[in-house]
Amino acid sequence: MNQSGNEQRSVHLTRGITNVGIFAALYIVSSVTLALLAGPLIRGYPSHFFRGLFISCASASSRMRWSGTLFGTVSGVIFLLTIPAPAPYLLVASPVAGLIYDLVIASFGNYAQSARRTKSIMLANGASGTAEGFVAMAVLIFSGVISGTATLLMILVATAVSVNLVLSCAGGYGASLVIKRGLI
Repeated sequence: MNQSGNEQRSVHLTRGITNVGIFAALYIVSSVTLALLAGPLIRGYPSHFFRGLFISCASASSRMRWSGTLFGTVSGVIFLLTIPAPAPYLLVASPVAGLIYDLVIASFGNYAQSARRTKSIMLANGASGTAEGFVAMAVLIFSGVISGTATLLMILVATAVSVNLVLSCAGGYGASLVIKRGLI
């Protein structure tokens, strides 16, 4: 490969990583700001919507395979360092959500094209939100932060996963509208 090809690849990679970083920052700022403004009434629920929105925008704008995983890892580490939480569930759940998002997008073939299609965005967000919900609840239950009868735990897990699924898909739909309008 000639030097200009290597330079183009380097520029593409740098732009992709920058786009992921920008959308991860928007996700964190949006989630924290709304949590501070709304208080404990809605706790972390808006972050599920914002994750769906911004992970989709990051992947669509970077068109780079593994951008969802990078997004999830960066946001998970930053949340771990900045959000007081009883267990480090965000460090585990966020990268898993990103990885699942990437695997679903990649399953449709060309990652760059699939990351911009509504169908793949919606399915990726549904799978990603579901995975994040299960992983987060597993960490909270097995670390002893959440406890109760088996029935209560099943209800809590089902509720958390359902809310995460719906809000992640809503965020993904918002991203697909942004993409269709050519804003990304």
